[in-house]
Amino acid sequence: MSSSKGITAGPLACLAAGAVLIGSTQAQVSRDFDEGVIRRALRQGAEELPGIEDRWRASLTPREGDEESWSELFGYNPPGRALELAYLFAFLYERHGHADDARTAAEYLARMARYTDEVPAELRAARVEYTGGLPPVPSFFHLADYAEAWGRIEACSALEASDRRTVEAAIAASAEFVFVFPEWGAHNRAMLRAESLLFAARALPEHEDAARWRRLAEVLAADSLGRWEIEDAQIYHPIWLLAVMRYGGSEVFDTVQVRWYLRYLLELLTPRGTLPDFGDAWWDRGGLARAYICLEWGAAELGDPELKWAAERAYTALGPFDPERPGLGRARSYALLADLIDPALVPRAPTLTSGPVLDAVIGKKVVLRGAGDFYLLLNYRDEGDWARRQRDNLRHTLAVEEEKAHHGHSDANSIVLFMHEGSVLLHEAGYRERAPSGPFGAYRADIFHNRLVARRGAPEPGQGTLAFLRNAGAYRPVRTEEIDFVAFDSFGGTDYSRTRMTDAELGYEWDRTLVFPHESELVVVVDTVRVTTPGTYTFSTLWAAQRIAARGPGYALCANDSIDGKALPANRALLVLFPDRPDTIPPTFPLRRHNQPEHVLHATRTRDYSLGELETFVTVLASVAPDTDPAELAGRIRLLPTSPAGRAVTIVLRSDEREGGPNTTICVKTDLGLGLALENVRPRYDPARGRITAGGLATDADLAIVRRQGAEARWCATNMTHVVLEGRTAFESKRLQMFQVTGRSDVVGRAKWRRWAGTLRLE
Repeated sequence: MSSSKGITAGPLACLAAGAVLIGSTQAQVSRDFDEGVIRRALRQGAEELPGIEDRWRASLTPREGDEESWSELFGYNPPGRALELAYLFAFLYERHGHADDARTAAEYLARMARYTDEVPAELRAARVEYTGGLPPVPSFFHLADYAEAWGRIEACSALEASDRRTVEAAIAASAEFVFVFPEWGAHNRAMLRAESLLFAARALPEHEDAARWRRLAEVLAADSLGRWEIEDAQIYHPIWLLAVMRYGGSEVFDTVQVRWYLRYLLELLTPRGTLPDFGDAWWDRGGLARAYICLEWGAAELGDPELKWAAERAYTALGPFDPERPGLGRARSYALLADLIDPALVPRAPTLTSGPVLDAVIGKKVVLRGAGDFYLLLNYRDEGDWARRQRDNLRHTLAVEEEKAHHGHSDANSIVLFMHEGSVLLHEAGYRERAPSGPFGAYRADIFHNRLVARRGAPEPGQGTLAFLRNAGAYRPVRTEEIDFVAFDSFGGTDYSRTRMTDAELGYEWDRTLVFPHESELVVVVDTVRVTTPGTYTFSTLWAAQRIAARGPGYALCANDSIDGKALPANRALLVLFPDRPDTIPPTFPLRRHNQPEHVLHATRTRDYSLGELETFVTVLASVAPDTDPAELAGRIRLLPTSPAGRAVTIVLRSDEREGGPNTTICVKTDLGLGLALENVRPRYDPARGRITAGGLATDADLAIVRRQGAEARWCATNMTHVVLEGRTAFESKRLQMFQVTGRSDVVGRAKWRRWAGTLRLE
């Protein structure tokens, strides 16, 4: 096969221009950043290009699973390195006007366009969409940059006429190819197509089809501009958002949605400055480069010092780079931001606390934050209540059975990330290893996540838990909602979250309650199922780890040494405690997650359930030193008998006697309907009917916490009329007469308080 047109010696010489090192690796991209860094990146990229092309040529034989050059998923997919080089040379030309830069950019653009000449005829004929010829720039990830690069240099009179004809024809043919599959909806691929068409029309404004390209761009962008995205994935949020920003320019920053998503990225940032991996995701730096660009641009456009802080955090998390070999990705970020950044804007750190990540409607995530960079993220996002037709179109057009439309996982109510002191204690399942998904829906199906899973029926005799739970992995639509979130800031920092997932098809509701007493460095997880369709069910709570260091009655000590080959800090370990089964060694099964073998701890129950019956699992996730004696800590955490049985659970956390701290009692009402009267009166709740007793505690609260040290008992509670400790009333709301549906105020009751806290001396 013939090779592509080479780059002449003259233009290559311009790679040597500029030799000044960048001043630092801090998150500061000046409007006058050092051109020498870009030229060094270009030299490195140009040296690597022939090898990249040779590997591509060698792979021009269709192979199953090959997504790099030609595959069932992508079809014709040439390398984009020539475009990366062209984009940066075009940027340099626009900045400085050197004709050599323009000529080199044009040559690289033409070089990429001519890759189509090397594709064998049998491959061209293999797919019907190529009947009219191969698109020179088939990827919607590439076309906007290709067109923008040409727009920057096309006025240069020094360009070769042959390159001009080749590049302009490539833009036009590639824009026309979008019309083969003008995918629509508020998601990344549709927005990238819109961006590509707009930039093509800008690059060739006199082309006879330019107006038509603009018209389709407007059609595709309309689902995203001023609208909510339908994706729920670490990687794809920034791709979609950056495409929206590049398409709409300054005007889109006036929309609620763009401002919301910028703040959403900020509030999601982990202690490392990365985005947590949820949905289709890559560990550590997935989506981070684009997120950085979005945050930096957004900070400048909105004059927001907190977004600037977030941009610096993200930039630092991208890692240091060698100014002598900086890489094309970092150089492209410079080029994109050169005229958009505000170097005078001083960053200001926001106050980040536990709570919903921005809202409880669109994002549907809860973060728990504490000292020592304690970070736990719960994702309870369902598909949402908007853009139903867009999501249906995806399901009816693409092979996305395993996805929560779109790019999401079956991860409702899942703990997707738990970090402390740099160690990763729980993490997400990762992206698929092959398209459309791996075996049994890997890694999108429910069994790959730190959550409760449900199945109808019971395992056959001798059938293992994994063999029973796994299935084709298709996503089953569910509904989720926030039940409550309360931060007891005056109680030494204690957070309470309760979220619900309703699976109408399978016939159950599942509440996940998290209680985080900050000083304890642990989270109590209470999973409560209410069966809405009677029958036989199997319920399992799943907790995945790379390595299980120790197991004993009611506990397992776990660690993650690496994720996808990337080493992790070993400052902390995860102790998973099962206080509701203290005499049972937690069973496990092997499972491949995030491209590596892992182990899944599980607590599983199978039985017949009647309508409305509850099932509750209690798990404690404790961040501990790796050399902690797990049996000792497990012995200090137990369940307290609670009445009425099955309607609430009470966990006692005894302090280490050597430290002399308080003992903590946590009472969680699992049946939120407990105490509601059948009569249509107000208030409907009856304090006596709703009372829970456990040890010396009596209350009708959804959550009550008591810390006892000596004779002093500190307490807090939410949604309650009374709290009684050791027979003494710590709190009781006032009696009052409430207005009724009859028009009379003739019923005496007590109002429930949102929350309260206090101290009681118990002699």
